[in-house]
Amino acid sequence: MKAFDLPPDLFTPWEGAVAFRLFAEQDDPTLTVSEQIAARVGDRILDGTMAPGARIGEQELADEFAVSRGPIRDALRILEREGLVTLLARRGAIVTELRAAELRELLEIRAGLFEIVVRKLAAQ
Repeated sequence: MKAFDLPPDLFTPWEGAVAFRLFAEQDDPTLTVSEQIAARVGDRILDGTMAPGARIGEQELADEFAVSRGPIRDALRILEREGLVTLLARRGAIVTELRAAELRELLEIRAGLFEIVVRKLAAQ
């Protein structure tokens, strides 16, 4: 069997291993409140629940998660570092809008990560 003749479902069991996750889903008590909130909001952004360009209300999130605005601000800073949120001075936060070139670059990076995971799994 040649490399290009691989069955289409060969890598299906490992696809979840390279899906972008801000934090892995685990019962890890060491995650801070801000990290937990960032993970949940990040999931919403990635699954399309929060649309690109959408305003992110600090107070609404604070009410939803029953915390003060401090942990929300920290969570938004985490998401900004990951490129999911854009913080605007004195105007709040919005979901980052990606240009086609940025999206293509992200997909290339994910494809490279997927290749690395497959090679490591194959070596085992």
